[in-house]
Formats: sequence, C-alpha cells, structure tokens
Amino acid sequence: MTQSDVIDLLQIRGCALQAFEVHPNFFGNWRARFSHGQRAFEVTGDHRDGWMDLWEYPPNGPGRRLRDARSHGFDENKELLVLGTWLDEVLAH
Repeated sequence: MTQSDVIDLLQIRGCALQAFEVHPNFFGNWRARFSHGQRAFEVTGDHRDGWMDLWEYPPNGPGRRLRDARSHGFDENKELLVLGTWLDEVLAH
C-alpha cells in the first residue's frame, strides 16, 4: 500500500496522518499513525509474517488491538478495502 493511498483513505474519513513508516529491511512492512478527533490509532502491515493490525492508543493507557487479519495474498487493493472497512466500523463509535 502506498503512502498516498493511505493518506487519501484517511483524509476521506476525517483522519490526520501523523507518520507513515516503511521498514527498511523488510519489503512490504509499513506502519501508519493517525488521529481522528482526540483518538489516536496505528495500522501496521507485516508482509513478512502476513498480518495487518489496527490499534487504538488511549491518552492514559496501553494500546489495544481493535482488528487484525491474515494478509497473505492481499494485494494493495485488498489492503485498502480492509483498512477502509475497519475505519468505517471503528470511527462510527
């Protein structure tokens, strides 16, 4: 998934990107930190182990995993679809 794809997806849903990082030693491993209002989130894509996760980080507490999926076989379009669905579900609450 490209950084511009993530930014577009987040902006459409009213989120602000804080950071987008790509792991230099593992192709396809990335992380995006973003906020929606006062809420802070992180989504990670780990193609080495085949996982995609969405976390929420409350201001005064540990992070908690909200969603995860086995991502073996996901192409960029599938990653965007899954992330968009997760955001729609999580941001509605």
